[in-house]
Amino acid sequence: MAENKLLTPALPDLIIEEATEEGGIDLDLVTQGATVFIAASANLQAQDQVRIAVMGAYSDSKTHSVIQPGEQRFKIDYSVIKANENGSIGVTYFVQPGGNPPEQSTGTVEYDVRATVGKGLLQVLGARHTRSAQRAAYASRYLRAYQADTGQPIMAEWRYCGSPEWSSAGEWLDSQPHLPLQVRAEHDLVTLNPANIIGNGIYMSSPTGIGAFVALRNDGRVVGWGDAGNGGLIPTVIRTLDDVVEVSCTSGAYAARRADGSIVVWGVPTEGGDLGEVSPEGFREVIGNAQAFAGIKETGAVVAGGRAALAQPCLNRLLRLPTLCGLSLRATHSLHCAMGSRWWHGGRERSVALCRKRSWH
Repeated sequence: MAENKLLTPALPDLIIEEATEEGGIDLDLVTQGATVFIAASANLQAQDQVRIAVMGAYSDSKTHSVIQPGEQRFKIDYSVIKANENGSIGVTYFVQPGGNPPEQSTGTVEYDVRATVGKGLLQVLGARHTRSAQRAAYASRYLRAYQADTGQPIMAEWRYCGSPEWSSAGEWLDSQPHLPLQVRAEHDLVTLNPANIIGNGIYMSSPTGIGAFVALRNDGRVVGWGDAGNGGLIPTVIRTLDDVVEVSCTSGAYAARRADGSIVVWGVPTEGGDLGEVSPEGFREVIGNAQAFAGIKETGAVVAGGRAALAQPCLNRLLRLPTLCGLSLRATHSLHCAMGSRWWHGGRERSVALCRKRSWH
């Protein structure tokens, strides 16, 4: 005789009430938490335990007690949804009848988490950060999105060209000013070019001063004007290059980084305008301050050039920092700890920089 078994009815899938029919969750609609709805057909009873599980970039699991039979509603904390912004989450629930194992489980429901971007034409105000210019630490680096017709702030999506992910924000800190920045609303997309006019010079009472400008054109070429010795007169061989991707300066010299990672320099030799014995190949980053350049090679080695005063002792300090990620300019003289008589190099093969990861903005 065949054995009769009591079959437990399958539990219905949950629904997040604030989600769209397409499975999208708008962060602005779940600031008080996302509501999980479980239909009465689940036949949940008082004292049953229901565990809501969220799986994504940030996962979470929380158990709730059923107070009375019938349809149920439970909350997923906003912080959990926010932590999965611009990604997908899978949500499921598990039931322990009367609070006793084993658990019964349901299927997983997928949702996309997004902040709703504004509609209409975009207007982006602010200024792209010019990290490569002298005294760049004092320059603006915030941008904000507005609806062009009304002038009201709106939510937009931002990303640097080459990045696969968009980030939703009303205000943007320009942390990679050497890359084109894309900004989009629901019906508009704009691309903000990097700041491409770099200026140097020194402070003096003369009405003419001493300084020069260099502009990086869209075709990868550089043009200059101003004081010839400070870099306004660009050497002919450099003017013919058409693959420059970033220009940096000190108060008296310029460095141009090319698409292949090599650099060329010109201007006052003692302020970084002479590479000396350092190879110009294989640079990942170059940045300048008042009188020195510092660069990171693809190997992770640090190189620097400029005024000689604090060369080797500060390089040794720099190389002892364990959690570094890139070059940054915090103030006019913040690169003093990486100065040399011309260009010189440190031999430790690790990624180094002038700011710790926790301090990066």
